[in-house]
Amino acid sequence: MDAADSFALLLLLAFAAVLPSSALNLPSYIKPCSKNDPNLNDCAFKHAQEAIPSILKGDRKYNVPDLNPLKVSEIKVRRTDGSPGFGITFNDLSVFGINEVVIKETNFDLAKNEAEIKALIPVCQLTGKYSVDGKILLLAIKGSGDVNITLVDLDIVVTVHWELEKRDDGKEYIKPTHSEIKYDMTRAYMHLDGLFGGNKLLGDNMNTFLNENWQEVVKEIGPALAEALSAVVTQVLSGITNLVPYDEVFPEKA
Repeated sequence: MDAADSFALLLLLAFAAVLPSSALNLPSYIKPCSKNDPNLNDCAFKHAQEAIPSILKGDRKYNVPDLNPLKVSEIKVRRTDGSPGFGITFNDLSVFGINEVVIKETNFDLAKNEAEIKALIPVCQLTGKYSVDGKILLLAIKGSGDVNITLVDLDIVVTVHWELEKRDDGKEYIKPTHSEIKYDMTRAYMHLDGLFGGNKLLGDNMNTFLNENWQEVVKEIGPALAEALSAVVTQVLSGITNLVPYDEVFPEKA
């Protein structure tokens, strides 16, 4: 997998409370929850909160990457309706702030094969490289260089859907099919170096414009970012649940 993302691991944190990550024994820092527990969501929420400090450090044995920072190799944002807009690519991103994630709510619906996780990152910072050529709010924007984006009070709602796949060993496995991410924030700040060939006056004016109109900028780039990150969620969960039978993910008794 070329990329992973902060939002993908928010879901993983909550799933970890009920998810053994392989045929190995469950890590000591993760406690299981029974699928028959009438308070499954309360159990998952409690155990996810307890496991977060250990999970954030990363654990290759259980396919959990280091989350401080989280590395993203590439995200492309492109308009598909033919209208003028951002054409921007982010490369070699480092995502900081996931270590401060707060899981607000977990909702598992095993009958519908879906789960919803609500979480908050107080301050999420993305640094890396960018390349842009297009228009934002009818203004031309072009350049490449370093990028720094800070999202404040980032509220995330991640919903993942799966199906059960029976294999040759006679056991069923969870196969994530797709996921969706919804988000909101109280403020976004951004700075792009190297705009307009390094012209400082034009670059400073454009950065000021982007920050004054941050809500419209987020609307421009948000849907494509969310789509890319949703794909990462599915990939991350596929890598984990591919190894664990359903009856071990959600045991009869914890």
